[in-house]
Amino acid sequence: MNGELKQKDLEKVRKDCEELGMIPIKNPENEDLRLKELKRLGILEKNLEHDPRFVSLTEVATYLTECPYCAINILGSTVQRCKIIFGLSKKEEKDFERDTPRDLSICQFSLINPHHPLIIENLLEDDRTKMKYSHPDSSGLKFYAGAPLISTKGYSLGTLCVADEIAKSLKHNQIEGLRLLADQIVSMIENENSSRIIKETEKKSDKESFEITGRYYSSETILF
Repeated sequence: MNGELKQKDLEKVRKDCEELGMIPIKNPENEDLRLKELKRLGILEKNLEHDPRFVSLTEVATYLTECPYCAINILGSTVQRCKIIFGLSKKEEKDFERDTPRDLSICQFSLINPHHPLIIENLLEDDRTKMKYSHPDSSGLKFYAGAPLISTKGYSLGTLCVADEIAKSLKHNQIEGLRLLADQIVSMIENENSSRIIKETEKKSDKESFEITGRYYSSETILF
């Protein structure tokens, strides 16, 4: 799969959703702006695997949550693009499908409430996923937890998610740690993008221009 899905492919995906009992989410009200943010950062096309910092953060997430698998997934308008997957063997990673239809992904549900973690303790019991993951050809996963990747403008880019083959729950500090790792990933993506813009601006003109914009924080503390 390369790029977003075409209409004929979407029709096939809808049939697959019906067979697997997956009900795709409706696009968020700000979907156009969210997609514009993805384009601004160039994250759908960006290769993160060349940077060991991103790989290390997915590895840390598996230690923190005691889950064997971790991925950085970016959500386009019709596709979910896996940028990094940690925990697979070399053979499994080679055969792993990096692009999947968004409508068939678990991460799509994070867009419903994008500023909060998405935790599904048992994929075989949750109404959103039980038919798909009880299917004989399913991956065998039973647990999922995803922390949203929220840009500084407040839009969801995707998730930093972990998965396990056993049903389980996470402690509060594990969920909070996953959120902090997700924030770090976004920070690195944003910093790279800012550096690129600065270099391009310097080439075009020596004149400086400033734009004041709000900045999103996934958590805040007020001291008195």
